[in-house]
Amino acid sequence: MLQEDEPWILSPGYKLFTRGTYGSDLFAGLCGMERHYLEFMPLMSLLEGAVARVLGFGVVQMRLVPVALGVATVALAWRIARSLAGPAAAGLTALLLLLWQWGPGRHPVLATGIPLVDLCRSARYDILVAPLGLAAWWFWHRSRRPSGAFLAGTLAGLAGLAHLYGLFWIAALGLDHIAGPAISGDEPDRSRIWRLLAGALLPCGLWGGYALSHWSDLRAQMWINRREFDLTRAGFFIESLLNEAHRYALGVRHPETLLRAGFWLLVLGVPAALVWLSARAFGRRDRASRALVIPSLVLPLLLALLVRNKRFDYLASVAPLFAILLGWGLARLIEARGYSRAVAVALLGILGAQGAWAIARAHRDAARLPAPANLFRALRLEIAPGSRVLGRLRYWIALRDAEYRAFGLPFLLSDPRSSPVPISLEEALSQTAPDFVLIDAPLARALSGDSSHAASARRDEFWAYMRRRGARLVREIPDVPDGPLRVYRLGP
Repeated sequence: MLQEDEPWILSPGYKLFTRGTYGSDLFAGLCGMERHYLEFMPLMSLLEGAVARVLGFGVVQMRLVPVALGVATVALAWRIARSLAGPAAAGLTALLLLLWQWGPGRHPVLATGIPLVDLCRSARYDILVAPLGLAAWWFWHRSRRPSGAFLAGTLAGLAGLAHLYGLFWIAALGLDHIAGPAISGDEPDRSRIWRLLAGALLPCGLWGGYALSHWSDLRAQMWINRREFDLTRAGFFIESLLNEAHRYALGVRHPETLLRAGFWLLVLGVPAALVWLSARAFGRRDRASRALVIPSLVLPLLLALLVRNKRFDYLASVAPLFAILLGWGLARLIEARGYSRAVAVALLGILGAQGAWAIARAHRDAARLPAPANLFRALRLEIAPGSRVLGRLRYWIALRDAEYRAFGLPFLLSDPRSSPVPISLEEALSQTAPDFVLIDAPLARALSGDSSHAASARRDEFWAYMRRRGARLVREIPDVPDGPLRVYRLGP
């Protein structure tokens, strides 16, 4: 099932590669988004748009990108683990990334509970941060050329252009460079830090220059998200830290969670591996251990402190680091003799069986869902190219030749919390002027379920507009996972 974010992320890049403008018509009229889309970082959108331009527009093409990025993430994590701890740890790292079930699964997005597997199913920008961050780590630690630090910074900067939290890699690499001389008593090579920062400044400066050159649109779009960046408020960091457990989506309220090996590996195994490797890194001054421990601590901590939105997807960069930690630790247990080897092998066997079952179950559940192709075909038969359509973002994939607008656009234009210059809902709907309105079951519930006075008034205003435009139900499409999709046609 398509997520709302997937077409949203694709739309600016697709418009750039087909019409030469980096903007999103899905939100035309809101803060200049149809001219310059600056609300999220551009790299994934550009990549998706380029692939759509070359391979065609569709769900399969859109999701080829995250699958390829997932493969790259596994390959890079395997290579890093091999360089740090040997082939056994590398093999276990890859196994963990493919089968380590953290959460309970059976969720529309987190279908298996295996982070990398679930995140590769969705064309969101988080999966792009992971391979870029790991590649930055590789060039920082493994390249002996002076250009290695610059290239590491460039890759970390590109990770920041995939998502803002990708810039945390700069902090992790810089802290590693400071920690080494601090432990050994040597003088740090400051030129290496400057090369790292210069490399990061290259992509970030290009995007920053583009965004600042369209200051009015940038300011308006950032105003919409101002609550996410309220770093000056005293309680922001404490609240963010206290709520961080929600990001990991472990399903602790489900009794079967206690029977899941992956759950115990996360809550007990990762901290144990961190303590063991920290003792090696700072007690024995082991450089390889330090190179892994510092980003494994810095990235989760900065996510906890600075990122208010507790999305599981943001752990795409953390999961490979945790897998390398555990792969290293489990490899050492297996190499040992006695009970530790038996326990590690048994744990891996249970984890592998549970992960494989979760994947098989997710495929079985997906096979029971209606095929998107049937829904898309029905929509195309009903709605002619060039029609103006108001609907949820996920249905734009079927109607790219229509003048498609996000259903929430009129509500955003009329909401003083979202629009710097709000207008009435009536005016916003008249400005959008749809020929067709798509209302699926979740949207129908949202339009009737909120009993607050303000929401009730806006709901009544919406249906009043539909009546004035002579809206009539022309088709009800049953093959939709969440319930039937109703297609309304509006008169002049």
